[in-house]
Amino acid sequence: MTIKNKSGHGSSPKIAVTSVSFSKSAALRERLMKKYNNEHIAIRVEDLNRKCIFEKLCNWLDIADNDCLKKSTWGGLLWLGDSLTSKNLSGGRSRDILKNKWEGKLSFTDKRIFNFILNNRLKHYNYSYKKIHFVDPILVLFFIFLPLSHETRFFSINYIKDSFKKECQATKQTLFKSPVLGVAGRILKNIIFYFLRVFLFLNYYFNAIKKPDFSQPFLQCDD
Repeated sequence: MTIKNKSGHGSSPKIAVTSVSFSKSAALRERLMKKYNNEHIAIRVEDLNRKCIFEKLCNWLDIADNDCLKKSTWGGLLWLGDSLTSKNLSGGRSRDILKNKWEGKLSFTDKRIFNFILNNRLKHYNYSYKKIHFVDPILVLFFIFLPLSHETRFFSINYIKDSFKKECQATKQTLFKSPVLGVAGRILKNIIFYFLRVFLFLNYYFNAIKKPDFSQPFLQCDD
């Protein structure tokens, strides 16, 4: 989570979860900060329930510690969750959002890649990480060109069959449209996004080799 203080453009939280935010290099962020003088600080989502973090955040934003800040709201109404998250009837910050079992959804090669290209960030933000071995640069470079665990289904026979069925149903109501062209368009898009992902990972790969250090403002407790 990246938060701007009142010297920037307001004190509203800005959650950077898109690939666009992910793809921006540290050098580009530094240039933008110097140009717009926009102060920022990072907070781990799992630390938001810690009292020391909350007090430091209020102090950094220069706002009073009020009970209303401990409630999740949207437009002044309590935010109880949506279809993608567990219901939070209390309206406060729920730790259930962290129970996504992400490690079980990634393959061995996925974890090896992320551990290498994000190793300096994992260390900086006090996340668990594995030591980089001398063979990792070679292995990871090879792994990057393999489809990730969430990409493999887009290149499977079942995906092509399902896509063809959906295109056949869609073309029943549309004249002069071939389901084959529709499936070909989907496959082409998947291939394009695959190469964009590879290019992004290669960018992070070479940055990890050239610039092993990583430093960004990070809010954490003193203990």
